[in-house]
Amino acid sequence: MTTNAILVLNSGSSSLKFGVYTAADSRALPPALVGAALAAPGVTSKHESGAQAATHDCKLHPVYRGEIEGIGGGEGKIWLKDVAGKTIEEESRAFAQQSDAAKAVAEKLAKLKLPKLDAIGQIGRAHV
Repeated sequence: MTTNAILVLNSGSSSLKFGVYTAADSRALPPALVGAALAAPGVTSKHESGAQAATHDCKLHPVYRGEIEGIGGGEGKIWLKDVAGKTIEEESRAFAQQSDAAKAVAEKLAKLKLPKLDAIGQIGRAHV
C-alpha cells in the first residue's frame, strides 16, 4: 500500500483553513470526500459512485492543519501545527487577499516533507 495525501482548503471571507490528511491506499481517496475533511481528526467519508451507488470507506488521518487569519484586514497571522498539536510555523504578516493567503499556504507546506498529494479539495466559499 502507498501513502497518499489530500490537501483540503476551507475558504472564508477573512480566513483560510487548511489541512493535510493521509489515506493508506490511493483507492481510498474518493473525489467527494472533502466535505468532511476539516472536521474531527479521524475523518471517515462514505462516497457513492455512479449509478451503482458503491460505497467506499475512507479513513483519513490528519498530518498537518493550519489557518490564516485576518485576510484583507491589515495585520494577519498564519499558523501550522502537526498532528500532535505542536506549532510548526507561526508568523504575523499582511494578507491583502485570498490569493496571497493561498500562496503563503503553498510556501509553508513546501518546506515540509509531505506525502505525494493525490488531491486538493476546497470547501466553503470560492475565494481562492
